[in-house]
Amino acid sequence: MKFLYLLGFGLLCITLLSMRRTGNSVSVHYQKDTPRGLQIMHEKCVKCHEFKTVKSVKFDRWEKVYPRMARKAKLSESESALVWNYVLKTYDKK
Repeated sequence: MKFLYLLGFGLLCITLLSMRRTGNSVSVHYQKDTPRGLQIMHEKCVKCHEFKTVKSVKFDRWEKVYPRMARKAKLSESESALVWNYVLKTYDKK
């Protein structure tokens, strides 16, 4: 299972390298199997800070700061659930 998440992250990195600039925005093209939670993290979280891998932050820290970050990022309930589920799966908590 961890292999799939590492593979997904690798695919995201490759995808980010092939980003195309369109005007003032950046258009990112994700692979079909890139988890939606990871996509949301990349699309919304980078507005406030650099993109980090999920495991670069300890799980207990995620539990503490995620609710506040989700509010700051103005995630919908469904987006928040997708991101949180991605974090849980990355740490084998679900």
